[in-house]
Amino acid sequence: MQEPELKENPRKNLEILVVDGDPVTRLLHQSRLQKHFEYPVVNCIDGKEAIVQLQKNSGSDYLVLLAIDMDGMNGWEFLEVIQTMPFKTQIHVIMVTCSVSSSDKRIAMNFPQVLEYFEKPFSEDHIRRIPHLPRLIPYFVSAN
Repeated sequence: MQEPELKENPRKNLEILVVDGDPVTRLLHQSRLQKHFEYPVVNCIDGKEAIVQLQKNSGSDYLVLLAIDMDGMNGWEFLEVIQTMPFKTQIHVIMVTCSVSSSDKRIAMNFPQVLEYFEKPFSEDHIRRIPHLPRLIPYFVSAN
């Protein structure tokens, strides 16, 4: 059975951060996300830049698409830092990574903010799954 089509919930505020060290990957992810969602998408080159972005508007809710391997602050370090943030429950993370390691996936899923672990390439199927992740459903409503 096909899942219903969902669109943004106008009563919810969500900003999407794409955190990846590769500029081409960031642009591809941003383009795909903007094709499907109207929520703003911001690109960050590493975890440190993402932390700065999160702190700019701690009243927002965030969906973070996070790579693991990056120069500067990597994905693991980013996940550790957000554990100390007072608004950490407003941060939802989807790992988007080249790592196929089961131990990386297990470690990632132990962080309470991590909702899903997608292996690259980030596909249309991955994007279609996002609105149906249980903690993200409130950000979307049925398009029918």
